[in-house]
Amino acid sequence: MKRTGKGRFNIVLGLFVVLIPFLLASTGADVSADDTTSKDTTVTLHKLGYDKDQYPDQAIENTGDSLADDGTVKAGTPIKGVVFTAYDRTDIYWTAYKAADGDAAAKMKAGQSAVLKAKVEQTEAGTDFPATDEAGLSTADLANLGGTNSDNAVYLVKETKTPEGVSNQKSGDFVIGLPIFKDEDILDKNIDIYPKNMFTTSTLEFTKYGIAVDSKDETKLTPASPLAGAMFVLKEENGDYLSNQNKFDGTTAADAQKFTSDKSGEVSVPDISLTSGKTYEFYEVDSTISKSANADKYHYLANRAPIKVTAKRGAADSKMVLTYTYIEQDSKTETTVIGTPDKDGKYAYTSATGAKTNEAKAYNTEVPEPDKTVDDSDVDIDENLTYKISQLVPNDIADYQEFSLVDTYDPQLALLASDKDILATVTIAGKPVSDVAGTFIDDATHNQFTVNFTPAELEKYAGKTIQFTVKMKVKPGAKLAAGIDNKVTFNNDFTPKEHKATVKTYGKQFVKTEWLSGKQLGAAEFIVQRGNSYLQYVSKGQPVAKITGYTDTSKDDLVWVTDKDQATKLISDDNGQFGVQGLAQAEAGQPIDYQLIETKAPEGHVILKDAVVFNADNGTEKLAQKVVNHSKGILPHTGGKGIIIFIATGCMLILVSIIYFKKRNGQTV
Repeated sequence: MKRTGKGRFNIVLGLFVVLIPFLLASTGADVSADDTTSKDTTVTLHKLGYDKDQYPDQAIENTGDSLADDGTVKAGTPIKGVVFTAYDRTDIYWTAYKAADGDAAAKMKAGQSAVLKAKVEQTEAGTDFPATDEAGLSTADLANLGGTNSDNAVYLVKETKTPEGVSNQKSGDFVIGLPIFKDEDILDKNIDIYPKNMFTTSTLEFTKYGIAVDSKDETKLTPASPLAGAMFVLKEENGDYLSNQNKFDGTTAADAQKFTSDKSGEVSVPDISLTSGKTYEFYEVDSTISKSANADKYHYLANRAPIKVTAKRGAADSKMVLTYTYIEQDSKTETTVIGTPDKDGKYAYTSATGAKTNEAKAYNTEVPEPDKTVDDSDVDIDENLTYKISQLVPNDIADYQEFSLVDTYDPQLALLASDKDILATVTIAGKPVSDVAGTFIDDATHNQFTVNFTPAELEKYAGKTIQFTVKMKVKPGAKLAAGIDNKVTFNNDFTPKEHKATVKTYGKQFVKTEWLSGKQLGAAEFIVQRGNSYLQYVSKGQPVAKITGYTDTSKDDLVWVTDKDQATKLISDDNGQFGVQGLAQAEAGQPIDYQLIETKAPEGHVILKDAVVFNADNGTEKLAQKVVNHSKGILPHTGGKGIIIFIATGCMLILVSIIYFKKRNGQTV
């Protein structure tokens, strides 16, 4: 066959067909022995692969010569392991050619169509090209004459073996007609043809897990479980983001295509064209479930890629092997898994040592809440209280730059411990530690102090609980039956968490009254007993002997003494009011029974024989308990010294009367 048109013709490699060259002697005449010095033509195939987003829509215009400088050829990647088979279709071609109407071009088109439509039987033998080498090259000699009549040969060339990493959907059959001449009389013994193919696309995938705060104990975290709703973007390392057009041309994360984890935690980027040798990075962005700061629930570390993927196309099979590097739960350890696709493009994963494993993982963690407890919540004023502050060191402590516990206490509380006292109580997992040094900042003006810890020092203790204790007491004058809070706030890089412990103190108000009239009585004196102890108020370290009325009982501290004579006397004022403030109401869940003992009754009244039992309450006048006394009354006196004079006087009058009457009778006799 001779090349037409200025001594040359084109072999055009399209999607499914190579146009056969214009055949010399279109009537099907053979090339004579004088026209050829060889019975064969050496055909070299240059198999090229292209990624999906780089696949050239235009056909490679094959000329039979080398196209090494062609831009489309340069953009391709040689594919190893492809096998082509050439089937002799000389008879089919020439039969259709001769039967077709029209000019030579129409006849050629009819012949090519017939060749492409003809079925290749499974048992049909062909000429196999060797599998392409690493340069994508394969060479075979094809006879210049073929068919039953030794006509100019026409071959159908099919791709009969395709590496798993290459899509056969873009691999088209093509037709070659031989022989080919460079010029009118010079046979082209070697021709080059450039069939192209598209590499299979890849699927990037990993599973997102959440480590949540335990709903039953908010100071603890649950095991990792699949997390839905987390959002990611994909970026070429040192390059652009994957945009909504499925191209790496997005300049910011805002421009990027977003990928959201499903209910199984799966994040998937399907049908993506990756470049061998490049590394791709997943970055998390804010979503309804997770934020980099002020997170209501899960948090992540901004500007860090928790998943990196390096793509590498296998030389032997053109498979795109994906090497994932992801960060473990501790936000520090890196783990590698290798994904290898099967013939259907589904990836199986192995560890760096070759063991089967699951796909890559990414983790989100909630900030654990602190815990504050107090050894007694129903208290007397001046009772020494021990508050315990506990904070779980989170698994992702390596992500933290701040780890501060801020204690804010009610102004009605007094701090009894020094900074050294507090820092000396620091333990982790219940044991003292020497390699974690807290620092103390006091802000007494705002009833607050802070203990700061260095996150780097805490990394080895991830998953363990750090604790310290603080001594405090309720001040005199605290509001009764009202919560007195002590709050701890865990300040960190993501979102503050807090917890509080509440104590209360109580009191009791009394009214001293007269039984019959209901008149309020002053000057009655009482003491309060609890068990074998007696209440004593203390002012500036000195016992208070007595307090009149109710209001002044809020001014002083109180203690319990065993000596009854040391008890503070509570005296009713002119309105009959007196009472006590700063008592606990219950102990171990049971109400505390206090006894009010009268030691002196108001003048003219009978002292109470029995103690008055009472329980502490909110100390209001509305709940004031009446303490009733009986007056002594006024009764007649009988048999007393006061009547002797009257008796004597009476007797003398009687005696005088008798003497008088006797004398009178004597004179008259």
